[in-house]
Order: sequence, then C-alpha cells, then structure tokens
Amino acid sequence: MIGNLNCFVVKGGKIKVQCPDCKKVRYYAVPPNLRRKIARCGCGRTVRCTLDYRKKRRESSVAKAEVTLDTRIFRAQISDVSLVGLGFTVKGLTKPFRVGQDVTIQFKAAGGKNSMRKICIMNVTPSRVGARYTDIWLA
Repeated sequence: MIGNLNCFVVKGGKIKVQCPDCKKVRYYAVPPNLRRKIARCGCGRTVRCTLDYRKKRRESSVAKAEVTLDTRIFRAQISDVSLVGLGFTVKGLTKPFRVGQDVTIQFKAAGGKNSMRKICIMNVTPSRVGARYTDIWLA
C-alpha cells in the first residue's frame, strides 16, 4: 500500500520519515536535485515523499482570488502559500503572465479578512503561476 506524506529536508541533506503504521522513524539521504522519493519501512509500508528545499515553509491552500494584470482581471485559485509568496492557478491559460511582471492579487486570508497584495511573477507554467510578495499587507 502506498500512502502520501510531506517530507522536509533537514540538516545534511537528509529527510526524516515516520511510518504512518508502525511509527518508526528513519532518516534518508537525498541528493540536492531530487524532488520525490519513495521510502520503504521495514513493516512493508511504502511512503511517497515530496521534498521541499525552501527556507520558508510552503503550505497547501485552497482559496479563490482575483488577479489584476494592467486593467484585466483573472479569476484564480491559490494553491499554496508561504511567508514570502504564493502559487496560484488561473482559469484558462497562463499566457498573459510573464516572469518579472508586477500584479495585484485579492483574496480572503485565513481569518476570513479580504486581503490585497502586490506580487511579482517568478515562475510560469501552463497550469500554475508562482509569485513572491513585493509589499507589506495592503488591507
């Protein structure tokens, strides 16, 4: 049986994996360019690990948002958030977005409060846009 577990890189290029069945903890060495690893426990359980090399932890999120690029407004869904940025998907294609563009995103924050942030596009793929915050909280 294969389960899912988020793993984070720890000191010395190793990840710490705890088996969900027997609770045994094991450390695995990982090379710097590896993004996923399958960890096998002695009890027979297999765990898929997604590796995160970021200094600031990224958390998965599901929130509706509106992204304003020049005068155009796009409906988006935030997929992950960290202290320094966020990732979102746009209904339709991400073609209008380019690396280095400054845009505004409006969404509901964790407390249910409407928030508006200025962001700079850092990464664009056909299905996802990654950005970093360029401001302090606006609202």
